[in-house]
Amino acid sequence: MVRAMLLQIEEDVDGIKGQHITFYSKEKFPNYDSDQTIYHMKYLIDDGMVQAASGYFYDLTPRGHKFLADIRSDTVWNKTKEVSSKLGAGSIAALSTIAGKVIAEIIKHSLGFS
Repeated sequence: MVRAMLLQIEEDVDGIKGQHITFYSKEKFPNYDSDQTIYHMKYLIDDGMVQAASGYFYDLTPRGHKFLADIRSDTVWNKTKEVSSKLGAGSIAALSTIAGKVIAEIIKHSLGFS
């Protein structure tokens, strides 16, 4: 859900005009419980991934942009989730570390350094 939220926020905001949190909980993620959606949104704010004020999202932070850039690829994201699940580590810090390692492995293989 965090990846979907970051992708959606990136698409909707411009750093100036904000989107209210209720817009996301009701309009953008109707398949998720509102309380669950708001919890994850608050987590993104508290973890420094999203710039927000007074119930509005304004932009991703540089940290949010970097994390999203690392997990944007379905290949990287799916492998990151697989490893995370095996390890039982689902925090953003763990996902970020795993994604970095997945990317490093992909780079090694694409350069022929098996």
